[in-house]
Amino acid sequence: MNRWSTIQLATNKFCGCFDQIERLNQSGLTEKDKVRDAKKVYKELHKSSFPFEHCWNELRYSPKWMEASQSKKQKTNSGATPSSSNPSTPESVNIEDDSGGLERPIGRKAAKERARKSKSKLSEDNNSSSTYFMKFFEEMKEEKKKMAEKKVAYMEKMVVVEQEKLVVEQEKVQLEQLKEEQKIMLIDTSVIPPIQAEYFKRLQMEIMAKKM
Repeated sequence: MNRWSTIQLATNKFCGCFDQIERLNQSGLTEKDKVRDAKKVYKELHKSSFPFEHCWNELRYSPKWMEASQSKKQKTNSGATPSSSNPSTPESVNIEDDSGGLERPIGRKAAKERARKSKSKLSEDNNSSSTYFMKFFEEMKEEKKKMAEKKVAYMEKMVVVEQEKLVVEQEKVQLEQLKEEQKIMLIDTSVIPPIQAEYFKRLQMEIMAKKM
C-alpha cells in the first residue's frame, strides 16, 4: 500500500471514530475533548495511535471535504433498509414453484456471484474515493503554489516600490545639497571677516573641484 492509500485509510477510520464521539452528544465536552476521545477509540479499535492528525485537521474544515462527508452520510442513510439494519437476517431470494411464493437460502453459485459483485463494488468505491482525495490534494497543492507565487510577486513589487522611494529620497538630498552649494558659491568673501572669507573660499574651491 502506498503512502497516499495509508493516509487515506487511516484518516477515514479516524473520521468514523470522531463521528461516533459526536453522535454521543455528551454535554460539557469541548472540541479538544472530542478529538482526544476519538483518538482513544481509534487506538482501541486499531491497536495503534492515529498518526495523521495534521492531515485530518487540514481536511476537516475544507468545503470539499465537508461536502463529500455530508454526501456520504446521506447515501448511507438513504441506503439503509430493515434487512440491512439487522445483520442476523440471512440473505434469501424469492422463487416461484407449485407450492406458491416461498423463500429459500441462496445457492452457492449465487452467493459467490453476489460476493464477487460486492467485492467489485467495494473496489470501485475505493478507487472513486482514492481518485477524489488525490484530486483534492492536487488542488490544494495548486492553490498553495498560486498563493506562494502571488506572495513572491507582491514582495517583488514592494522591493521595486522601496527602490523608487530610495531614488526619490536621494534626489531630494542631492537637490538640497545643490541649493547649499549655490548659496556658498554666491557668498562675496570680500565683504566678510578674513577668517570667514578663508573658510568659504575653501568650500568654494571644494565645490568647484567636484564639478570638474
